Amino acid sequence: MPRAPRGAGGRAEWGTPPFPSRGAGPSFNGKRSAATGETPAMETWNQSADSARIHTPLMVNRRIDEHVEACVRHMASHADRAEMSHYLQKLEREWDLNRAVMVGASGLGALGLLLGSRDGGRWRVLTAAACALLVQHALFGFGPLSGPLRALGIRTRREIDLEKFAIKALRGDFERIPNDGGPMARANAALVAAQS
Repeated sequence: MPRAPRGAGGRAEWGTPPFPSRGAGPSFNGKRSAATGETPAMETWNQSADSARIHTPLMVNRRIDEHVEACVRHMASHADRAEMSHYLQKLEREWDLNRAVMVGASGLGALGLLLGSRDGGRWRVLTAAACALLVQHALFGFGPLSGPLRALGIRTRREIDLEKFAIKALRGDFERIPNDGGPMARANAALVAAQS
């Protein structure tokens, strides 16, 4: 696994990829720890390397991944096919990062035009800044508006799709997920299958 570059004070830089390279498999084995009695987390299932994940702090990526893991675990252990289908419809309507950035930048641009028409044009700089933010996001896949939105839990389309595919795998839409090993093993197998 490549080591994260270190910045001032020994902390990882923002551009540090949060997960090991694609060759490393998940570290989850579905067994409880004898010392704590808790099931270990599925640490490496999300190995996407899109621009938004690379430029997002590790803790934000982990929080988003933990939410996905919790939802998939719940679906594996408690949900029936109808509940999974209902949750998949909810995921279809979820806004992704690109959509949220476009709406936010468009709102800033419209606000700049509105205030500029009332105040003699000084506020039109806000419209120019919003356009620059949109161009930056389009070219690089990440920009200043993306950071706060990611911190609020807004996910990329790829992250939403990974959760959808994992739940579809649990529901039985793809290859059969093995039933042996309990719900945690099924959840892990679904997350790994969604990644591939």
